[in-house]
Amino acid sequence: MKIYNATEQSFGGKLRKGDVVQLTQILLVISQFTGEAVKVFLPEDILFDEADRPYFTFLEDNSPFFSEEPGNIALPYLYHFWYWKDALSNAFVPVINNPYKIIKNQICIIPLHDGYYETHRNWSFGLDMHLAEQFSLLGLQVVFASKEVCTLEESVRKVCQSEFVVVGQTGFSYFASALSTKNKIIGLYDLDNCFLYRDDISIITKENMRFFGVTPPDKILRSDPLPYDQGETLICNFRSNNIIEQVKQRWNLTTD
Repeated sequence: MKIYNATEQSFGGKLRKGDVVQLTQILLVISQFTGEAVKVFLPEDILFDEADRPYFTFLEDNSPFFSEEPGNIALPYLYHFWYWKDALSNAFVPVINNPYKIIKNQICIIPLHDGYYETHRNWSFGLDMHLAEQFSLLGLQVVFASKEVCTLEESVRKVCQSEFVVVGQTGFSYFASALSTKNKIIGLYDLDNCFLYRDDISIITKENMRFFGVTPPDKILRSDPLPYDQGETLICNFRSNNIIEQVKQRWNLTTD
């Protein structure tokens, strides 16, 4: 087994929520292509926001790709970090064990209003409350997971327990999609302003992959914001007027 030591230089900066889930996918790809088990050691100061510590602790406790002890190999710069998984597969693989029991008909809404970069991701005002009312009419028990209403630990638990998860283009979308229980994901993205496909892959990225013994493809298959296709997933434009209808049709839900 190889244990890599991660640094900020490995990623071009500190890690956010989605980055760490993406890292598990890259390590899985490396392991599959090389036939060797791999883990990564994340130092204490690698987090972008120390308030996210409970989230990362949960991942470390429930994923096979994190080491409690440092290794002796520096993790090199994962150039075009977000291109890796897109280049080799268009689906996230469940690599996060869900220790909680799913609560049938519970739907967890994770609002996105305060994204400070790529602000086009932020939902329209009042969308979350409107959806909550409509989902209640479908007989679903609505819970919210956000810093305004609960702690981060509680948000993680609510996401894990919910049969349905409504989420924007954030780290929690990657987290929910990688859970072993394959929760039903309703991704509300800004599909008007996102590039769904990339056609090429840079020479530097190819060299980066070859360093790990991974044979790079000629083209990228799919890019964010559609990182997960397997399992129960529905991607909607959050500006759409028929989100509820799409959900009803996807899972055959009816109004009480």
